Amino acid sequence: AETPSRDWSGVIAAKREEKAKKKEKSQKEVDEAAAEAKRQELAERAAKNALIRKKGKMTKKDKYKAAKEAKKAESLNQQGESKIPSKALEAEALAAAGMEKLDPK
Repeated sequence: AETPSRDWSGVIAAKREEKAKKKEKSQKEVDEAAAEAKRQELAERAAKNALIRKKGKMTKKDKYKAAKEAKKAESLNQQGESKIPSKALEAEALAAAGMEKLDPK
C-alpha cells in the first residue's frame, strides 16, 4: 500500500510565521523597556539639575556653555590684537608703510 505523502510546506510556513511573531513581540517588549529606562533616566537627570540650580550652582551643561562663551569672547578679543610682539616695532613698521593701524584681515 502506498503511504499518502503529507504536504509539509504549509506546516513549516505556519511555524516560521509563529516564530517571527514571537520574536517581534519579544523585541517590542525589549524596546518598550529600553524606552521606559531612558524616560526614567531623563526624569532623574532633570530632578538632579533642578536641585543643583536651586542651590545656586551651575549644571554641567551650564558650565559647558559658559566655557564656550568665554572661549568665543577670548578669540574675538585676540583678533583685534596685533600679531607683532613689540608695540615700538609695530609703530615703526606702520610708519614705514604709511599706515595708522593694521587691517585685521
